Amino acid sequence: MTIVLLIVGLLVMAAGFVTIGFGIPINAFSLGNTLILSGSIAVATGLLLIAFAAIHARLRRIQAALLGQVPGRAARAPESVESLAPPTARMTPVAPP
Repeated sequence: MTIVLLIVGLLVMAAGFVTIGFGIPINAFSLGNTLILSGSIAVATGLLLIAFAAIHARLRRIQAALLGQVPGRAARAPESVESLAPPTARMTPVAPP
């Protein structure tokens, strides 16, 4: 579904740019203004469809995470906070004198 929304959004946006391109040379007539207006609406609609595709992909990842199926990550043991720090930032314990 995400791929379909993305492809349709790109096609609608491309059609909007083509419509605007056809409307610019004949701007003096009402047909040119109509083509530019409808092309602008098509470009905005294409951008909305692309945004819906991104939202759908993010919601699918959230759903998978809530179900315990994190896609793209191997299951591993939880790490301690100390192991996440870079090696130069780790402090070594010093014995008292």
